[in-house]
Amino acid sequence: MEENVAHHTSGDFRKLLVPFVSAFQYEGDEVNMTLAKTKGRTFHEKICDKAYSDDGLIQILATRSKSQLNATFNHYNNQFGDAITKVILFISVITV
Repeated sequence: MEENVAHHTSGDFRKLLVPFVSAFQYEGDEVNMTLAKTKGRTFHEKICDKAYSDDGLIQILATRSKSQLNATFNHYNNQFGDAITKVILFISVITV
């Protein structure tokens, strides 16, 4: 599947999707809150810098479990006052 994604995509989409389909993603329910806080701050910094295709952001999205991502996004919302889904929607509108 990784080869198909790489062949049929380009640019930032490829940069996001190839690691996502090829990386191991832990699927347990265990959450590290320290990691969630750290990665929530990373998201905030990269979004403020408009570094939307940053390798660090892609690595977080591609390798963290759904539970860990939810904790990270909840921390982002609590700490910075914006739901990450609203921020992502805004980014997708302004970068198209």
